[in-house]
Amino acid sequence: MTSTLPPLVQAVIQAVDGLGVPVSTEVPPARPSSFIRVTATGGPTRNIVQVDPTFLVECWAASSVAAETLARAAWTVLANTRGTSLGDGAAWVAQSVVTLPVDYPDARTGSPRFQFLYQPTLNLLEA
Repeated sequence: MTSTLPPLVQAVIQAVDGLGVPVSTEVPPARPSSFIRVTATGGPTRNIVQVDPTFLVECWAASSVAAETLARAAWTVLANTRGTSLGDGAAWVAQSVVTLPVDYPDARTGSPRFQFLYQPTLNLLEA
């Protein structure tokens, strides 16, 4: 059996894409009032077929209340990925761990932002 690491950041972006705001790996040059950025931050490999990637999910909005609301919505989606597949079926979510969203305004712009970490335990499917 050979496992292949699927495009995991894209899989997380797809998972939160239905929240009605742009979702990307970058802060858009022309910043919308609300958006989400997903960044891979590492994570361990358990064995040849199981990994625990970690993702930073940042939620910007026009106010702190709106940023928290967006973060809570994204948190709910990702917390409920356990027992589902990510990345068009490339990985099965055996466990889903998410930290609580924290208020972390953008230091450069002062824009309201809430963020949290998402760490699923993924069973990789055969290539």
